[in-house]
Amino acid sequence: MITEALRSALYPFGFLSSIAFGSRFLVQWYASERQKRSVVPKAFWYLSFSGNLLLFLHTLIQIQFPMCLLNSLHMVLAWRNLNLMGSHKKPLKMVFILLGIAALVTTSLFILQDPETWIRPAGIGKQTQVPGFVHLIGTLGIGAFSLRFWIQWWKAEQAKASILPPIFWWISLFGAVLASSYFLYLKDIVNLVGPSIALIPYIRNLQLLAREKSSEPLFCVVATEPSGDLIASKIILKLKQRHPYMRFVGVTGPKLTEAGVETLFDMQKLRVMGLSGVLLKLPTIWSCFRKLKQVLKQYPNATLLCVDSPSFSLRLAKSVRKSGFKGKIIQMVAPSVWAWGEKRVDAFAKYFNLLLTLYSFEPAYFANSSLKTLWVGHPMVENLQKSLIPREKLIALFPGSRPKEIKKNLKLQLQAVQLALKELEPHKIAVSLAPGLTNDEQNEITETIKSFNLEADLVPEKDRYTLMSQASGALAKSGTVTLELALHETEAVVTYRMNQIDYLFIKYILKPKISLFSLPNIISGKKLFSEHIYPPVSPAAIAQDLIRILKNKTPASFETVRQGCTPAESPITQAVLAIEEEF
Repeated sequence: MITEALRSALYPFGFLSSIAFGSRFLVQWYASERQKRSVVPKAFWYLSFSGNLLLFLHTLIQIQFPMCLLNSLHMVLAWRNLNLMGSHKKPLKMVFILLGIAALVTTSLFILQDPETWIRPAGIGKQTQVPGFVHLIGTLGIGAFSLRFWIQWWKAEQAKASILPPIFWWISLFGAVLASSYFLYLKDIVNLVGPSIALIPYIRNLQLLAREKSSEPLFCVVATEPSGDLIASKIILKLKQRHPYMRFVGVTGPKLTEAGVETLFDMQKLRVMGLSGVLLKLPTIWSCFRKLKQVLKQYPNATLLCVDSPSFSLRLAKSVRKSGFKGKIIQMVAPSVWAWGEKRVDAFAKYFNLLLTLYSFEPAYFANSSLKTLWVGHPMVENLQKSLIPREKLIALFPGSRPKEIKKNLKLQLQAVQLALKELEPHKIAVSLAPGLTNDEQNEITETIKSFNLEADLVPEKDRYTLMSQASGALAKSGTVTLELALHETEAVVTYRMNQIDYLFIKYILKPKISLFSLPNIISGKKLFSEHIYPPVSPAAIAQDLIRILKNKTPASFETVRQGCTPAESPITQAVLAIEEEF
C-alpha cells in the first residue's frame, strides 16, 4: 500500500501530464498560425495520449477514481484520432472494445489497491472547508473538459477524419474558465496548469474557424471509374480533415460516398466502355451532364476536381466555362495525349487550372503549354509492400470490373489457361472478383469456369493484392490492374476482346499513333507484358505467352515502372497541397 506521505511526495509527478496537455495546444496553435487556419497535427494527439497516460498514473497514485477512469478512456479516443489520420483505419467496433478494456482495467487497479475511498481530495494537503457552489463550478468545468473529447470523437466519426470542430473549442473555453477557477481555489497546481495555459489557443482557434467558415467554397468531385473513386476518396478525406467546413458534392462511387461526399448521382450512370458504349448510354450521360452544370452554375466560384475519364472532364470543363463558371478546375489522371495527339494539350490548357499526373513521363507532354502540370505519383503505391510470400504454382485471372467485359474476357482467358495447362505441370487457378458484383453475377462466373472443366478459387477484391503477390503468372484485362501487377513484380499477359466498332476505331484512328497499350509497357517504353488486344484474339497465342512466363526462370525487371509512378513524397499529400494552392 502507498502511504499518504509517499502520495504527497509523488504529487509533483502530475506536472508532467499538465505540461503535455498544455503543450499540445501550443503545438496545435503554432501549426494553425503557420497555415492561417485551424488544423490538428498528429503531434496534438501524441501529446494527448502521453498526457492522458501520465495523468492516469498520477490519479491512480492519488486515488482519484473518476479522473483516472476518464483518462484511461481518453487515451483510447486519442488513439482513435491517430487511427483516423493514418492510411490503415481500424474498424469502429475496435474502439468500443478498447474502451471496455480500459474501463475494466482501471476499475480492477482500484479494487486491487483496496483503498478506504476512491475519491481522495486533490492537492498537497486538504481543503477543510470548500463551499458547495465551488464544487459545483469545478464539476461543470471538469465535466465540460471531458465532454469536449467525446463530442470531438462523434464529429470525427461523422467526418471519417480527425477534426477539432467549433463546439470543441467553445466547450474548451467554457470548461477552462470554470476549471481554472476551481483548481486555483483548491490550490491544485497540477490540474491548474493544463486549462489555464491553453486559454489563448482556444480563443485563437475560434477566430480562425470563423474566418475559415466564411471563406470556404463548394468542392465538387467527379469520379466515373472504381480506380478514380478510390483515388478521389483519399483526397477528399485529407481535405475534409484540413477543411472541416468545406461542402463536398459530386459524382460518387462507394468509396466517395463512404468518405462523406454528398451524392449528386452514382458514377454507375456514367460507366461505359468504348465508343459503342458511349453511343448507347448517351441520353443518360447527357442528363447527368446537365445536372452537374446546374449545380456548378449555382456556385460559380466552386472548385471542380475531375478524377480519371479525361474526355468527359474536358467536355464538362468546356461547357461550364461557357456558362460562366469562374472557379478552379483540376484534372487528376492526364489524358492520353501520346495516343490522341497534342490538340488535347491545348484544349486542357484552355479550360483547366491544374493537371495532376500519375506517371513521371506525362508532364513532358504539357511542358510547352500554359497548363500548370504536376507529377504527384500513383496513390496505389502507398499501399503496396514488397511481398515476402513465396510464389505458388498459381495462375491469376483478372477479367475486368464490368459484367459485360468480364463475360468477354473471362471466356478468352479460360480458353488460354485450358490450352496452357496441357503443356504445364499442374497449377491452381484463381479469378479476381471486381467490387460490386451481385450474387447472380458471381454464380455466372462460377458456371463459366465449370463449363471449361476447370476449378478455380474466386478471390474478393480486398484480397487482390495478396493474389498478385502469390501468383506465378497472370492473365489480365488491359487497365489499371496491369500496373498493379507490375508493381507486384508479377508477369502477365494482357488481353482485351472488343466489339467490331471499337476495333475499327482502334485500328484506323488510334493504332497509327500508339503501339503499346498496357500501362507498364507505356511507362517503361518497352514490351514488358505481351498484349493481345484486337480481334480475332487467339487463345492459342495467349496460351503460348502464358507458358513462356510460367517456365521463365529469369523474372522481368519492373524497376522502371515503379520509378515512373513512385515520387519521393506521398502522392495523396502532394495532390492535396497542390489543390489547396488553387483555392
